[in-house]
Amino acid sequence: MSERAEPTTALGMAAAMKDASKGTDVIGESVKTFSMMGGGKNQKGDVLMSADNVAGAIELIKKMIADDTAKKPAKAGKWAFRASPHAAFGKTIEDSFAAFLRWAQVGSDDEEEGGSPTQEVNVSAAFRRIEAYAEWMEGNAAELAEPPLTAQSIEAALRCWCSQATYDADGRFVWWLDFKKLDKAAIKAETVTNHLRSMVWYSHAMMYDEKAQANGMVIVEDAAQMGFWTAMTLVPPRTACRQFTTAHQSPFTTTHLSPLTTHRPPITTHRPPHRCRWTSASSSTG
Repeated sequence: MSERAEPTTALGMAAAMKDASKGTDVIGESVKTFSMMGGGKNQKGDVLMSADNVAGAIELIKKMIADDTAKKPAKAGKWAFRASPHAAFGKTIEDSFAAFLRWAQVGSDDEEEGGSPTQEVNVSAAFRRIEAYAEWMEGNAAELAEPPLTAQSIEAALRCWCSQATYDADGRFVWWLDFKKLDKAAIKAETVTNHLRSMVWYSHAMMYDEKAQANGMVIVEDAAQMGFWTAMTLVPPRTACRQFTTAHQSPFTTTHLSPLTTHRPPITTHRPPHRCRWTSASSSTG
């Protein structure tokens, strides 16, 4: 797509988004993504268990899956998790369940500072998030399951994004994206499917990271004054929407910061389960 003058008004940005979208409802897809994240709220009738009884909570998740399968057999295929790359990480699907259960902990993060330590996990909330994950993965299985997702299979597509990962002083997983270093030619040359596959693989790498599970994670993007039109046309809009959704499929919901400057912003971290805290960017970008 050819370059064009950068929009300078809200109406101009909306027009540019419409022109670049090629029929993809970018706003609608974003709303859909955030609606998938709503299952984390405590609801009446939710089942809570001791945070120390992870094995028992996993068994209850399995029973909930079995019950859902019996009620909706036509939609039971999602529970096979055929597109999940857990085996490539040396994990089991139970390890995935455990990650979602850690995200669903309730206790100190729901209290004011100085509250009591986390004591319980909302198993029902974890199941709702697992179900949203399962539906999304199954809906994209045609592109994810074959060939199986492995580090080798996504290496080229992931490399062109030049992303780096570190931990900050509080042990949080920090994913850095520096737009100045993007290999734009390689990004445009790579297939839509490979971009999606690389994002799904990387999101699972974050999901299985022990420090991310314990302390949370955050994405920091340095947009390096990239123009709106350039950003909108870097990858096809449908790909961008699916990448955005994928990044938010991890149980440890990532918070994006995209400053249009070359300065590192403060980090806002979305720590499990739902309280945002502010701190300074203290880790090295490598």
